[in-house]
Order: sequence, then structure tokens, then C-alpha cells
Amino acid sequence: MQQEEEPAASAPTNEKEEDNAAEGSGRSKECPICVMMREGGCEKPFNSFMDCGVQAEKGEGNYQDCVALFESMRLCMQKSPAVFGEVLRDVEDLAKSNTEYPPTPEQPAAPAS
Repeated sequence: MQQEEEPAASAPTNEKEEDNAAEGSGRSKECPICVMMREGGCEKPFNSFMDCGVQAEKGEGNYQDCVALFESMRLCMQKSPAVFGEVLRDVEDLAKSNTEYPPTPEQPAAPAS
């Protein structure tokens, strides 16, 4: 597995610059998931997982390569159930209903309940 976590570590600097620009325009400063990940101590595993997904989406990698990074993020999240309890329950529910991402045409995404 490749270790490309360095670009992810520099991402918050860019986000802060964007936050300052957004602050002046009255728009939301930062995505709620990003804030939650940072506050729960899982920002680095989250950024690594997201970077992997972006690379796969661009055809520069495979979604399967992101599974280990997702697991690392999930384990981090389990250390802070007060912050991530609801999200972890949602992840468990999703895992029970859909085992492949993105869903193949033969396997449509499970309808929201």
C-alpha cells in the first residue's frame, strides 16, 4: 500500500485559507464531518481515506485500496464513542445492506429506511 498521507496533512492549511475567505462571505466555514473528525482525533485517518477515494474516483487507484484506510479510520472512531457513536451505528447498518462501493448496476444501493 502506498503512503501518501503527507498531502492530506497539509490540507487543513488550505481549508483554513478557504475558511477565512468563506467567513467574509457569510458561508459555512467547514464541513461538519471534517470538524467532527478533527475534534474526535481522527482527522489524519479520515484525510487518508478521503484522498484514496478521490484517487480511485479519478481512475488513479482502486476503491478496494481504500478498505484498509477505512478500517483504520473506523478503529480510530471507535476510540471516541461520545463523538462518533451515531456515525458508527450508521456505518454498521450500511455494511449490513451494501457490501460493494460503488454499487454495481446489478446491485443498486439499498433504499433509505
